[in-house]
Amino acid sequence: MDVVSCIAGKIGELLVEPIGRQIGHFIHYTSNTVKLQEQVKILEGVRHDVQVSVDAAKRNGEVIRKEVQNWTSMVDGILSEANKLLGKASKVRFHNLASRYQLSRKAEEKTMEIEKQKNEGKFDRVSNPAPPPPLLFPSQEDIVIFESRERQVEEIMEALKNNKTNFIGIYGMGGVGKTTLVKQVVKRAQQDRLFPTIAMVVVSQTIDVKMIQDQIAETLGLKLDKVNEQHRVSRLLARLKEENKVLIILDDIWARLDLATVGIPLGHDHGGCKIIVTTRRKQVCDTMVDTRSETAKVIPINILSEKESWVLLKKNAGAEIESLTLNSFAKDILRECGGLPIALVTVGRAMRGRDPDEWQEAVRELRKSQPETIEGMDEDVYRCLQFSYTYLKDKKAKKVFKLCCLFPEDFNIPIEDLVRYGFGLKIFEDMRMEDARRSAHSIIKNLKDSCLLLGSDEEGCVKMHDVVRDVALSMASDYFVRDGVKKLEDWPDMEEMKRYTGISIMQNEVSQFPDAWDCPNLKILLMHIEKTRLWEEAIYMPATVLTGMKALQVFDRRDSSRNRFLAHFLRSLELGFSQLTNLRTLMLQYYKIVDTTPIGELKNLEILSLKNCTFRQPFNTIGKLTNLSSFLVIRSAVLIS
Repeated sequence: MDVVSCIAGKIGELLVEPIGRQIGHFIHYTSNTVKLQEQVKILEGVRHDVQVSVDAAKRNGEVIRKEVQNWTSMVDGILSEANKLLGKASKVRFHNLASRYQLSRKAEEKTMEIEKQKNEGKFDRVSNPAPPPPLLFPSQEDIVIFESRERQVEEIMEALKNNKTNFIGIYGMGGVGKTTLVKQVVKRAQQDRLFPTIAMVVVSQTIDVKMIQDQIAETLGLKLDKVNEQHRVSRLLARLKEENKVLIILDDIWARLDLATVGIPLGHDHGGCKIIVTTRRKQVCDTMVDTRSETAKVIPINILSEKESWVLLKKNAGAEIESLTLNSFAKDILRECGGLPIALVTVGRAMRGRDPDEWQEAVRELRKSQPETIEGMDEDVYRCLQFSYTYLKDKKAKKVFKLCCLFPEDFNIPIEDLVRYGFGLKIFEDMRMEDARRSAHSIIKNLKDSCLLLGSDEEGCVKMHDVVRDVALSMASDYFVRDGVKKLEDWPDMEEMKRYTGISIMQNEVSQFPDAWDCPNLKILLMHIEKTRLWEEAIYMPATVLTGMKALQVFDRRDSSRNRFLAHFLRSLELGFSQLTNLRTLMLQYYKIVDTTPIGELKNLEILSLKNCTFRQPFNTIGKLTNLSSFLVIRSAVLIS
């Protein structure tokens, strides 16, 4: 009987518990649905906060972690089901006991599920850094691959596939097409999957080892920002050795570069690392490696044959050059271009759609042009590019083209900056800002169609071919341009300064400024100091620098290194601004502005950009700038106490 009683008691417990739980669903129907509503709101808030972090990570190009993707997908499903359940609960009638029971039970279960997901949505981070993007180039549909160039591409590809060859030197005169050829090689190497990692760096005339290291490191996903100079080499070298196969392209080298000082392995140090160098001087290849060794391959890029030159000229000037009226003139121009692709393309574009008289005049102009001496450039290139410039009908286009040579070589030139500079220089006179912007984009298209400017892989920017820039600078004798100079100290003398209408100082380390600049004709001054290792006192800019620039119309001063000489600089502005009565465009970046009064004295100012600036006091003096209605930018400006 004791055993039976015990069993009966246990059965009773098992029956009472579920019955009690089921009765509880009826009793707690209202509280269960209310609690579910509260938990849904909490989870929706957590989901929203995670989405904000996800969106921010995506804007930075980062990769969202898989666990975050799975969580958001699961939560979206749970919230959808919970809201449907609450919708049904709002419609159920009081006497419908079966529905109330089912909904109460499901509400309780869903609440427990939500509480679990709410806790799991607390992520330390929602994303991982994006992998380095593959090397891509803007579309170049107008490129013609000739038989001679195809043979050279094949020769380079064979060298890349040869395990013994690790250095490939490509040399030829400016404008012969070295960089274009290398870009074709990169595309072929990517198609054949020869190298998981390909890095390309434009070196230019001034060798900047740190810049080369940074660009290669970026391709590898390596951060060298906080690494001291001594350890940068070893860090980069060690990272490159981790790559089974890697291709490094150093484009447009003008002098010997010791690869070891950069951290690039060569030869037996890492057999999977291949280097391609392009240069205008064969001596550069000879001094970098032993070109007699089978580990090195040196390939000259020659001018196009007459047949290939004719095909390229015809493609750009039009099929009309085959006509009886134009054929003889076209052949004369063909000879003047000397088989150089950049000359054939620019002159061909300039002559497209012209009548016979204009072709005859073009031949005469090309024959009489006196080329300047530019190292590594054939005189035919200079003559042809100068002709393409002078043949531009639009005077505004000539002025915008000239502005582009103020920027460093291989620089992504923001079109918006050209608009603001042009507005200040009255290139777009009697136009509203929006009209000036449309005009600028039309001019840029004209210059690109004329092959005087190139497309850029950075949105809203253009580039200038290094050869075109060399010619543009040689023609712009009234410009003083210095970029990429370490410890810039070599300033023009006082008499020379008087003739300049434009001064551009970009990507330099400035050790000190002259005591005064007597520049009565200066219209535009660009000072983009990228980096400096010196302290505030060492780079003090005297106020007299600005007082000698009474004709100045455009002033763009940026300091991306955010160094500490801002107070000195602003004191100089305060003393010098009273003299800048003609200033129409002022652009400052990364400055802590203590006193805004000096800016208020610029009565003719029309464009003001204070990007990423901070203020010690409200910018009340803006009311004095009565001509500023055309355009104002104060992006990311912050008022600090």
